[in-house]
Amino acid sequence: MSVQALEALQGTLASIDDAEVKAPNIPVSVYLQEGHDLLTLLAISGDEGSPNTVRQRVLSVGLEANQLDALERALGALRHSQSLWINLRDQNKPSTQKVLEREGQNLRAEQQSAVQWSLRHNAKALRTLEAIKDGDGIEDLIQDLFDLATLIEQHQGAFESDTTFDASAHITQGRELAQSIRDNLSDQRLDRTQRQAKALRDRAYTHAHSLLREIRAAGRRAYRTEASMLHHFGSAHLRKTQRKHRI
Repeated sequence: MSVQALEALQGTLASIDDAEVKAPNIPVSVYLQEGHDLLTLLAISGDEGSPNTVRQRVLSVGLEANQLDALERALGALRHSQSLWINLRDQNKPSTQKVLEREGQNLRAEQQSAVQWSLRHNAKALRTLEAIKDGDGIEDLIQDLFDLATLIEQHQGAFESDTTFDASAHITQGRELAQSIRDNLSDQRLDRTQRQAKALRDRAYTHAHSLLREIRAAGRRAYRTEASMLHHFGSAHLRKTQRKHRI
């Protein structure tokens, strides 16, 4: 299904103006799940022709039916183009970067465990830790290491009783490792095949997002007086990310 969707949309994706193409601003796996969740909501049936089905409510504010119908194919194309890009990217990823990322993941897990223990009676710090835990991907790993270093530094005295954890060393190590991962990631250069795969993925995302954005906006309009429904027409991931940055 995803392969056929991408093939069917090749012309549409190629026609997108280069200036309009955007790279995803959230993990594609999360984006695809949110899109699928919305499709599931829109597919909930009621009485034939009932204006109270979610689909009919969204259409009632002026959204075109073909926009709803096009979303599933657009998400399928994005799913397959993402797989193509990931396979090409990861098979050529320098071994140094793989080692750095693995070290970063291990260090993050160790620091999260230490914070969970030493700050177990500090509700505010634990909320910050939960916000840090949210998200995935290399960019999130880098930010998590910086954020954990800051959190540990702010409560450094609380770690003194745990002789198995050197807070000062971890603060330095976390920041240095985060910077190394970031620098090494920036230094990587894509070959032609990788660039083409990424460009295709970005075009598939741009197309899917243009549809999803319109559908979500129509949903918020249709359910503007029903607060319990509004959260279905936005990104839960972006809401969590925004809360994380406010903490």
